[in-house]
Amino acid sequence: QDAYTVLKDIAAIFRGITFWGNSQIFVNADVPQVDPDGNVDVDFVYHAANVIDGLFTYAGGSYKNRYSSCQVSWSDPVNHYSDTVEGVYDSDLVQRYDVREMSLTAVGCTSQSEAHRRGRWAILSNAKDGTVSFGVGLDGYIPIPAEIIGVADPFRSGKQNGGRISEVNGQRITLDRAIDYSAGDRLVVNLPDGSAQTRTIGSISSDKKTGSVNPAFRITPVTGAVWAIDSDNLDIQYFRVTSVAGNDDGTFTISGVQHDPNKYRYIDDGVRIEPAPITVTPIS
Repeated sequence: QDAYTVLKDIAAIFRGITFWGNSQIFVNADVPQVDPDGNVDVDFVYHAANVIDGLFTYAGGSYKNRYSSCQVSWSDPVNHYSDTVEGVYDSDLVQRYDVREMSLTAVGCTSQSEAHRRGRWAILSNAKDGTVSFGVGLDGYIPIPAEIIGVADPFRSGKQNGGRISEVNGQRITLDRAIDYSAGDRLVVNLPDGSAQTRTIGSISSDKKTGSVNPAFRITPVTGAVWAIDSDNLDIQYFRVTSVAGNDDGTFTISGVQHDPNKYRYIDDGVRIEPAPITVTPIS
């Protein structure tokens, strides 16, 4: 246990996530995961079409576990590497939750600016604590903890945003249903190698079921593969996998915590980016 704690402390230096699985220790860094075009590079995408009963179960963390400020302890070289505390807060979170303070020790940190970024990362990651869980079949063998998955839930989004591919002809992809999207939006497809890839939609047919992508996918998609559409007007949801549990009937239960791909710009550069909505359903 002490050795595992040391490994977790070392991984925390680069915002790492440490977990045990298949008799191995895995480490994954919480860093921006984007493709060359700047799109979120999800590891796999899930839709009602490849989820048992098509249902996603959502939950939120307790109000008591929400924090708006952080006290970061770091080693100051100017003061003989003695512990110094850097205070970090987020005004939007203070306004919402009042002053609720957490603390952390920045192992190996000798820079005040780095300590500030670590504190900002801690409170922003904590603020996005929504969770999802759902059941799948053999797709449960694909994701591992710490990977980022896309969730295209038509019941939550309020419109059709995913399904299965009906036909593939080069860069032309025929979907199993008509879609209310346009050229310039992004098509995310699960590929035969167990990964997902995003491509920009170049054009859509008049029946709204066939679209061309540019450039072509790394591997040609197959008929029956799950697809989802991400756009600036309606995002798919992003979650970081926290556990994959096997059930006695050959199915798996996947759980994940909300992932905010826009937080990195604010953590590192102080640029706050407002995310696209995840639903078109009006608030009543």
